Amino acid sequence: MWVRPRNAAHRATAAAAMFGDGGRQPACKGAEITAAATRADPSRAGTPPAAASGMTPTLRQVRRQGYARAQPALRAAMLLLAALAATALPVLALSAASAAAALGGATSAAAAATTPATSAPGSGMGTNSTVTDGASNSTTSQRLAVAAAAAAAAAPGKEVTSYVKLPPRAPELTQPPDPAVWHVYGGCMPHVQKPGAPDSIPGAPGFAVYCVAPVTPAAVAGAAPGTAAAGGGGRNVSFWHDVPLGLQRRRVSGGSSSSSSSSSSSSSSNRSSSTPGEKGREHEEITFWITNEIPRGTNAKIETQTSLPYNPMVQSMLKDQRRPGGPSPTPDQLRYYRVGPSLVNYGGIPQTWEASDVPDPVTGLPSDNDPLDYLEVGAAVLPVGGVVRVRLLGALTMVDDNQTDWKMLVLNVKDPAGWRDVEDIPPARRQQLYEFFRTYKIAEGKPPVTYFLPATNTTTAAAKDWAGAFVGRDAAAAVLSRKHAEWRRLLAGGCSTDDCAPLTAAVAAEYGSGWRGLGLGQRLASLGPEIAVAANALKDGNDAGAIGGATGTAPSAVRKS
Repeated sequence: MWVRPRNAAHRATAAAAMFGDGGRQPACKGAEITAAATRADPSRAGTPPAAASGMTPTLRQVRRQGYARAQPALRAAMLLLAALAATALPVLALSAASAAAALGGATSAAAAATTPATSAPGSGMGTNSTVTDGASNSTTSQRLAVAAAAAAAAAPGKEVTSYVKLPPRAPELTQPPDPAVWHVYGGCMPHVQKPGAPDSIPGAPGFAVYCVAPVTPAAVAGAAPGTAAAGGGGRNVSFWHDVPLGLQRRRVSGGSSSSSSSSSSSSSSNRSSSTPGEKGREHEEITFWITNEIPRGTNAKIETQTSLPYNPMVQSMLKDQRRPGGPSPTPDQLRYYRVGPSLVNYGGIPQTWEASDVPDPVTGLPSDNDPLDYLEVGAAVLPVGGVVRVRLLGALTMVDDNQTDWKMLVLNVKDPAGWRDVEDIPPARRQQLYEFFRTYKIAEGKPPVTYFLPATNTTTAAAKDWAGAFVGRDAAAAVLSRKHAEWRRLLAGGCSTDDCAPLTAAVAAEYGSGWRGLGLGQRLASLGPEIAVAANALKDGNDAGAIGGATGTAPSAVRKS
């Protein structure tokens, strides 16, 4: 039987004798022994129990002492690893496919031919300011921006005040699309205003991309000396009004197909009968042209300016819209996706209009007064101003600020995925798109974007309702045809509201007071006899691939402001 000693010195000696083998005392007892021995003999301070008792420490004791000393460092390392894992896993989930596509697209776009850019001055958009944020399209910046997107999605309802700016500064993002990757429209070559000027680089207030219609070699040969065409140049035309919609429907059966141009509405069912793997079964394929504004992997909010002549693409502002002759914004007034880089190639569909003067027949709400938007979900990255052909898959029924804002889901006709309907897009990808646009205004300190659910005739801002916000190809085709008809009504003078006046004024400034009576080919021909051949090739919305090889610099005199 063991009796507790009456003083600290005796207790230390007794404990050392009790655990004479030095290897079986509990860790807590070891601490008590050390404290007791130190109080009994101050000269033993800082020595382990075995050393205090004059014994050589065992291997187990040495290990325990090492673990005790290393425990704070190990705990800190584990916390760091946990934090890194919590950040990396959602980033990988959101951007694995996007990062691979951006890398592949950037590589292919680098092979695109470099062409001179327009020197046409912008209307009220010139400035001597430069962007000082130092943003670039580097892989590190991309990862940081995707991490910000993941953080915003993980903490909805909070404004994002610190984010990475990713304007499309890589050279291939402002050059014509690679024809090996895309079916490129030859009647509109994207050209940067004042290339090389500090105030015209992507991310600067003066950055603007114009659509230039090139001329044929025959037109160059027959042009008068000293004209733009004589030097191989072209003329500014409108991304919105002069690039044709070119809507085509093809009946595809097995390996054969028949095509016909059409603007009529199709069935409004939400599902289509085709899948990529179907062979020998007839189905419909719907294709048309698009004009790209935001390349995938960037976050500068570039938009087609519907109230400026020739409708150039410039970076939008946080509050007010740009107006002809208005003041130029400062760099800190330019708008970016704060939720992260775009998951898709984003832009507008030419010769369509989301009518602001009448309610949309599906949602019952008026629209946002802009061209119809699209989300291109393919693997390649599309440059700013690129005009290419895509296949319709479906649509996302977005309602932004109580205005209908349809997003057409499309796919590059040369994309190897071969998707033909919205249901072919992986569910995880569709959910990411829904969540990105649901939260991108939350990151700006605004309410979340809502969606219209056709099945229940209701709107929602809930993350769980993502599946009901998508409609299939046939329903989307009906929307597309209707928005094209609305555009024709706009140009025919069918809208007299204050919202429509700047849109038609921009067209009048471009073509003159008699523009309403001119067709597409006539409008182009009226710009000058040197591009009459090009105008004839573009007439009636046909593919202008025959004139795609001629490039050049548009003269500044084209710009009417």
